[in-house]
Amino acid sequence: MRYILALTSLILGVLLLLAGLVQRVMVSSITDVRASTDLTVDAPYTVISADELSRLKGNPRIDAGNTAGVMTLGRMTDVIGWVEPYGYTQLHLNADATTFTKEKIDPVKPKNFEVDTSNPTSPVGSDLWIAEVTSDGSERLEINSKVDSGDAILITGVDGEKLGSEITVAWGKDRYTPWAGPSLLLGGILTALGALLYIVFVDRDRRGLGPQRGNRGALLGIRSIFSRKKSVDPIYTGGQNDPVKRGKRSFNAVKTRRLALPALLVTGGLMLSGCSADYWVQLDRNKQQDIAVRQGQDTLSQSQIQKIIKQVAKVSQQADIDLDENALAERFNGSALEQRAANYKIRTQYPEYSVVPPYILDERLEYELVQSTKTWPRTMFITVASSNTPPGAEGEVNTAASPSLALLLTQENAHSNYMVKNIFALRGGIKMPAAAAAEEGTALLDPDISTVKLQPQQVAAEYSKILLEGAESAAATNFNLTDDALITSSGKSWIATEQSRAAEQAGKATYTVTIDQSETPPVAISTGAGGALVAATIYENRITEADSGSELPVGNVVAAISGMEGKKKRIVQRVSHQLLFFVPAQSADAQIQLLGSSSELIGASE
Repeated sequence: MRYILALTSLILGVLLLLAGLVQRVMVSSITDVRASTDLTVDAPYTVISADELSRLKGNPRIDAGNTAGVMTLGRMTDVIGWVEPYGYTQLHLNADATTFTKEKIDPVKPKNFEVDTSNPTSPVGSDLWIAEVTSDGSERLEINSKVDSGDAILITGVDGEKLGSEITVAWGKDRYTPWAGPSLLLGGILTALGALLYIVFVDRDRRGLGPQRGNRGALLGIRSIFSRKKSVDPIYTGGQNDPVKRGKRSFNAVKTRRLALPALLVTGGLMLSGCSADYWVQLDRNKQQDIAVRQGQDTLSQSQIQKIIKQVAKVSQQADIDLDENALAERFNGSALEQRAANYKIRTQYPEYSVVPPYILDERLEYELVQSTKTWPRTMFITVASSNTPPGAEGEVNTAASPSLALLLTQENAHSNYMVKNIFALRGGIKMPAAAAAEEGTALLDPDISTVKLQPQQVAAEYSKILLEGAESAAATNFNLTDDALITSSGKSWIATEQSRAAEQAGKATYTVTIDQSETPPVAISTGAGGALVAATIYENRITEADSGSELPVGNVVAAISGMEGKKKRIVQRVSHQLLFFVPAQSADAQIQLLGSSSELIGASE
């Protein structure tokens, strides 16, 4: 009965191992489906939509062979937005799934930007792409990536030239064998258990066949099989002590041990091979695919966001170190470029200037809002860490003493990248309002929307009244001014500070302030959870006029930004304030709050 149990375990184990192997062999024997086309077309750009690629099951691999060119993966709307000014060829899969037909799409003139259609360009480096592959011809130009619903592949040669080679699409069949792993694992366990039981039972039986005195240790019965007997006279050749038979038994024992080792290695290898995810049942397999499709909608993917922030950080860090406005313009525009360019100019002329903008890092913080849209312009709001020392310099990057930054980025059209339009240093201790998840996306609000406490187009103007009139202004009732440092350092507060300082000097002067609103309209972003973030820029003109009979010396900073020298009767310093507000919903019991700001002297005149 004991041997029946051992043999049953061995047989079941072997059958399960065979079952697992058969599953894998059958799946491996399935061949991929291939379709190909040549590129004898006029347009330099070729597009394959995810709808065409999904007509056959399996993950598609698009291969153009060893040719110089570019393949990119992006949303269909983004791909079309990029190529339609030039015209393109769209591929459609035939019914037999072996070839593609080619449809030529004529160029469409873009409405909101200009493109030199006589000189096609390369799509390399665009923020639109989820994945991007290039080849100089020394290696295969291919892309093998999951293509979600609504995506498309763009294929072109170097610098927008014709590719001039055949494109092949292969649909790799699913190698998912959910029961192979359990079969191999359980089969290995039962096989090993059966072998172990067989050895134990044989050992027990062998123990009773010989003297036990002086014999100790594990598996005594088994060891006795292989132990050599005392030699006897050669004339006794017919019994158990026959040297010939002893030699045969010894040879068989060695042979058995040699065969056992490969068997154990094979069993162990089969068990370890079951570690692949394709060998096991995945209960959420279809759910994960559905989520991937639903997330591939009209917002940036996480990989795209990370790529954009890395590029912004790289460009800004080098520009900050070199004080290079032209390099900064690759990723900055608007008030963000204006302020940093002015700072560079002052520090170039006057290195002792103590105001140094924080270095932007590519470390993303938790708060992000991404506009969900198929058109342009597009907007993204994201918070990142900063450092008061340049990354890569000696010593550790100090993020604790540097503020968290909020960046407002815009992409004006399909042929431009996301540019940093505004930078705000977030106030310490401020809690950001609840926001929609970045993958769900959010929307821009009209400047005159009335569902929030104050129309976005009025927020900066009302705040300017508080700067000019102080906390006692009638406009202050709409704002939470607790610990608002800008109120205590600008506008009316600046006048009071300068008057106090001038009282201790011999010369007398008059101080006034005016505030101009930016010609660029404010940007209002819905948080998706009630209320909106409003980004705006205002300009504070700090005017100093000397009394009759006296003049004002031009300071080093004013001289650096304006080029003025000597003494003047009147000096006007123009300060730019980038402001970020949270404006709660009309129904909320809360006030408007300044979340962050960034200020810089950008000019001076008489």
